[in-house]
Amino acid sequence: MKKYDFAFIVHPRSRKELVRSFPPFWFVPNFLLYLFSPRIIGDIVLTHERRPLRGALVGIVNVPAQFLKRDEKIKKKILSAIRLAQNYGANIVGLGSLSSPAVSGGLDIQAESLIAITNGNALTAAVVIQDVQSIAGMLQKKNKKANVAIIGATGSIGQAVSHAIAGHVDSLSIIARKKESLDVLADTLRSHSPGLMLTVSTTVADAETANIIVVATSHHETVLHSAGVVEGTVVYDITQPSNLKKSDWIRRDDVLVMQGGLVHFPGLQVSKITGLDDEESFACLAETALLSLAQRTSEDFSVGHVTAENIKKIEKLAKQHGVTSLIKKWNNVLEWDNIIMFIEKYA
Repeated sequence: MKKYDFAFIVHPRSRKELVRSFPPFWFVPNFLLYLFSPRIIGDIVLTHERRPLRGALVGIVNVPAQFLKRDEKIKKKILSAIRLAQNYGANIVGLGSLSSPAVSGGLDIQAESLIAITNGNALTAAVVIQDVQSIAGMLQKKNKKANVAIIGATGSIGQAVSHAIAGHVDSLSIIARKKESLDVLADTLRSHSPGLMLTVSTTVADAETANIIVVATSHHETVLHSAGVVEGTVVYDITQPSNLKKSDWIRRDDVLVMQGGLVHFPGLQVSKITGLDDEESFACLAETALLSLAQRTSEDFSVGHVTAENIKKIEKLAKQHGVTSLIKKWNNVLEWDNIIMFIEKYA
């Protein structure tokens, strides 16, 4: 039996993707998807001079709406995926895409998992913080204000990014569905950054006045549409599955839509089923691989909300192994020169 060092949980980003990847599921209605056990659907190979690694992509066939219910049925499927990974020798499992929020970033299954887990949000947050601060700096060099809106600000990644960038931007709008959670975050931000121009909202459309919009939630009630977004805006989307419809945005040449939360990872090869090219990775997957590479698998890492301490730890590991930020636009790599040219055009 093949052995793995680590594993990463994935699921189809839509019903259409499920059927395209596994055509027999065309005949299976969604409510019957719970009957199918998780299985290994691909390999992750890390070629490293000191410690080559092999990881497993563990697939759960349920569709996003079923993960967003966050019920016991999906929790059992995620625990089953972890047990499968453990049986194949994995010492740590990364909770990919909606498998993380489905179990409160791992908190709901922490006591039941017999091996280490991580939601991957520390490296994702680190990459987002770095990218957003760079974009804000470019705008400010052109004497433009960096007005940032974060949709999904009270989530694990959203909170970490909000805290980190508060002192580097001209204004910040935090947007989420629950007013109570927003108020708690706002009080913390104001105490740490007294001069911050802060707006609090439960309405996604309030992000439209910003010139940098971070989309950090896949919830179906928080969809950003292109119509009201102002010219020259940079939209930085880290959601998997994406909450932005390409058909809605591709006509907006005056808005730059980026796929963020990605990294370049030297020596890493991931099964093509993910849509990633060689040496490309989701930051959450890369976090899992880095922890396995560093043999930090004796305890859980990112569980629940991201901590500043864990961001620093994973940033250090990423730097040691040459893992750097990667940005795409509709699945094509986007160079920083392209971003600079866009900002200069609309500055």
